[in-house]
Amino acid sequence: MHALELRRQIIHLLYGPLLIVLFDRGILNLTLIFILIVIGSGTSYLIKHRRLNMLHRCLTWFERPHQLEHFPARGLLFFTIGAVL
Repeated sequence: MHALELRRQIIHLLYGPLLIVLFDRGILNLTLIFILIVIGSGTSYLIKHRRLNMLHRCLTWFERPHQLEHFPARGLLFFTIGAVL
C-alpha cells in the first residue's frame, strides 16, 4: 500500500471514533459540528485560493494531490457531514 493511502486510512480509523467519543461525552453537539463544517468549508476555500502555508503543509500529508488542487480537505468535510447524517 502506498504511504499516502496508509496515512489516509489511519486518519479514518482515528477520526471516526474520536467524533463518536466527543459526541457521546457531550463535548460535541450538532450545532458545534455544523459550525465546524461551515468553518472547514471556508478554510478549504482559503487554502485553495490563498494557500495557507501551515494548513497546506498538513494537508499534503493526507490529501491526494489532485484533490488538494481542486477541493482541499474534501475527505474531512464529507466524513464530518456523513457522521452527522
